[in-house]
Amino acid sequence: MDEDGELLTEDELLLLEEQIRQPQNLNVASRQQLVQIPLLNSPDVDLILKHREKVGQFDSMDQILLIPGLSYFACQILPLVTTIREIIPMKISLRNRWVASNNDSRILLQTKIMMGSIKGGFTLERDPLEPTLSDFISGHMTASFADGSVKLILGDHQAVWGYGLLFGRTAKPMKTSENIRGLFRMGRGLKIYRSSLEYWALRGIGFESNNRFGQWILSLSSSPKDASIQNGQWMNFSTSGNHQTETSLDRKHNLQDQIALMGWKSGSENWDIGIAIAREQWVYTKTQLNNLPPKSYGSMFGQIRHGSLDLFGEMATYTRMSPAFVGGVSFTGEQIRWIAGYRHYPHGFQGPRSQPFREWSSEKLNEIGVFQGISLRSGRHRLYTYGDMYHQTTGNNLTGRPIQGFETATTWRYHLKPSTISIRWKLEEKSEEDAIFFTGEDGLTGPVKAEKESWRITTVMKLSRSFRIQLQGDRLSYTDPDTMYWGHALSIKVYLFHKSWRGIINWVGFVSDDYQSRVYVWDLNLPGELRSHSFSPTGQSLALLFRFSTSTGATFSARVRSTWKFSRFTGEWFQPDLEGAIQMDIAF
Repeated sequence: MDEDGELLTEDELLLLEEQIRQPQNLNVASRQQLVQIPLLNSPDVDLILKHREKVGQFDSMDQILLIPGLSYFACQILPLVTTIREIIPMKISLRNRWVASNNDSRILLQTKIMMGSIKGGFTLERDPLEPTLSDFISGHMTASFADGSVKLILGDHQAVWGYGLLFGRTAKPMKTSENIRGLFRMGRGLKIYRSSLEYWALRGIGFESNNRFGQWILSLSSSPKDASIQNGQWMNFSTSGNHQTETSLDRKHNLQDQIALMGWKSGSENWDIGIAIAREQWVYTKTQLNNLPPKSYGSMFGQIRHGSLDLFGEMATYTRMSPAFVGGVSFTGEQIRWIAGYRHYPHGFQGPRSQPFREWSSEKLNEIGVFQGISLRSGRHRLYTYGDMYHQTTGNNLTGRPIQGFETATTWRYHLKPSTISIRWKLEEKSEEDAIFFTGEDGLTGPVKAEKESWRITTVMKLSRSFRIQLQGDRLSYTDPDTMYWGHALSIKVYLFHKSWRGIINWVGFVSDDYQSRVYVWDLNLPGELRSHSFSPTGQSLALLFRFSTSTGATFSARVRSTWKFSRFTGEWFQPDLEGAIQMDIAF
């Protein structure tokens, strides 16, 4: 994992949990079923299907994991979510999750029903300040007809279409050197929505058809949103369904996002082409403000495959806005994978349900960027490297200069089964976004830049089936025109496994000159969480995680951390901070 960049979204984590309980049988799974697995990209699917066609039937998971050219993430995820045996499908599943972390508590109730070609389910969630369990209610039902070529969805669903400029997150806003091939992935259509984050859902009716004229999707939805309104003016809307303050509760669901979407896609083994047309209207429900003018969206995307080469791209625009572009070319071989991508988002561009690949975080995009990544594999050695150059398409009002920057990273990994060792170097250089410049100043050649360079060495030693140790060392330097800060950290994790329980002990020692030179360490996470923890300036941290599971799938998890810091000025230790969380997850 690469510092604080998210690799999986919450809805993808829920999907993985579901697939762990109901794994795919690789001896009979179709391409469409395999491409839905998060982190398993199209080249991995191609390798698995080609090898299955060659051998006829897989006899063991090891036979699959030894397929030449299989990516690192595929080797990690396949043993969790796939099998080689026949699976009896579940008819009804019920999950009740309760989480308490300090003063924060959440309750989640999920039910899934499968009856032949009909599938359904609902989600109830309560956030910390909500008075009732009905804070967030999400439900869906899907039915398939005509041997699966026609699908009807009622309730919450998600459109994943094209390369993510308007709908979907196929080009994810993260960069990890080990996942260079998974950045750009064409959307597959409509799918039922199972996440507790309200932003991504389309609440209404969805229709999907596959026939000789291509794949067609249609969605009509009206979804609640939380808008921020000041002095009678609409400012923005939140992208999460979590209401954890009085202010967020006050503006809960004061806006309805109404969207009509139609999409078409057609292709063959060597090419695909598609379009999307959408119209969006925001309607106020709790205020007397006039509704905002409707927006019209359109996009065109395509893909051409020739042997190991893959050329792809998408162009999108909306009312009175210049087009946005994303696209690139990739090469996939047994020993080498390479991808080069380009993105251009004009100032103010945004999509109805989109979070495309970018550097500067904002709902309204403003960026140009060029990305390139290479993955090399030779025996036990794997080398990953990428580079990304970016700048905003328009500058600030004071200088007219765009904020700009670049980053590059290289990771070497050595597999000595069952242990691994990796070394990563990363360099980032960015303009300081709050720097002020005046025209006519002598010697002014460009924006003030800040540079961050980091080294990380990690080793995982699997000493037995129930005992594993991970060591991680970090060294980081942050430099601007006036100062230079250093950060160092050492992290030790001890994993203890058993059939019904697991425990993790994590000790971190850190020395940092400033918050700018903070060091990230991936946290001890409760099931369903994925987050990192940053440490600064000087001190130590000790954390414990325990998880107990039953044969029915019910689990109990507990986490506690104590962090105590040292003052260089007084030479004394501060009083330790103590934090903890518990989670009960009851599943049938």
